[in-house]
Amino acid sequence: MDIIEYIPMGRNNPRTREELVALTGMEDRAVREAISRAKREYPIVNVGKGYYIAVDPDDPNLEEYIRKETHRMREISKGLRWHKKLYRVNKKQEVLDL
Repeated sequence: MDIIEYIPMGRNNPRTREELVALTGMEDRAVREAISRAKREYPIVNVGKGYYIAVDPDDPNLEEYIRKETHRMREISKGLRWHKKLYRVNKKQEVLDL
């Protein structure tokens, strides 16, 4: 089942994840994974009111979504800093002082 068939074009009628679960019959986790995969090929936007495929480059939600996701990427990267440091230290068989 292709989740993209259930996500509307344009911002006028976004669908919530709960609606997508009901429409597709998929589990919530499967819907989230399908959306994540679909985002690699389609400009799917979600800014709290539901999912839709952005079609207007002037869509204000598009800019908000880009800012939100960019912020998430930065925060995830900051969080990985200690994981990477511990991994490198472990490979050298050293002790990490926290």
